[in-house]
Amino acid sequence: MKKVAVGVGVLFKQGKDLSCSYTKTDKVPQEKGVIHVSGIKYRGDFELNIDGKISKVHAIGDGVWYYVWTEGRTQALKLNILETAGPEAATNSAAKMLSLYTETDAKSQLNCQEWKADGALFVAPTNYMFIDMTERLKQLRNNSGQQ
Repeated sequence: MKKVAVGVGVLFKQGKDLSCSYTKTDKVPQEKGVIHVSGIKYRGDFELNIDGKISKVHAIGDGVWYYVWTEGRTQALKLNILETAGPEAATNSAAKMLSLYTETDAKSQLNCQEWKADGALFVAPTNYMFIDMTERLKQLRNNSGQQ
């Protein structure tokens, strides 16, 4: 296992299938997680500890769709990255989406190792009702004057 001092966005530029873990205990919420990257696909599994209460959050992106769900809930969110960010922004959007759930930045120490990608990790679970936020986000962007 090699230690890599990179932010989430750099993981996609490595050109390797990587599995990276991290732990942050110096801030609230305390968090730990594992991020799997293969091409432009990724999966993040995170635990957030806020005052002793653990929340387990998961995110998957496949270059087209972004999914996020929290254990213990029945509803989850999905977003079409291509429709909201455009094809050229798929990788950057993936990094931005992951960074919403991790506070990893360029100074973070991610413990990474190469792994044989398991396609099953990049499939959204079927036991959640995913609410499509694509149209809502496009409406918000249009109303705010962003294109």
